[in-house]
Amino acid sequence: MEVLFIATFKFEEELIALKDIPSYFYRNVLGIMFPYVRAFVSMLSFQANMNPIILPLLNLTTLESYFKENTTMVEEV
Repeated sequence: MEVLFIATFKFEEELIALKDIPSYFYRNVLGIMFPYVRAFVSMLSFQANMNPIILPLLNLTTLESYFKENTTMVEEV
């Protein structure tokens, strides 16, 4: 199983530049999003009548730089 997810976060400040995003944001986002991905994989495998795939708890701090490099700004519609 391969999972690709896109997380969208909205800042209260209307005009924030990528360089102004605090470094702790990238670390914390991984901790916020992973439980949702983990639960989705488990639920999807269970509903497919398979043995549930339960992802272990992971230390994702090594992905912080990858996440920072792939963060983009999106215009609000």
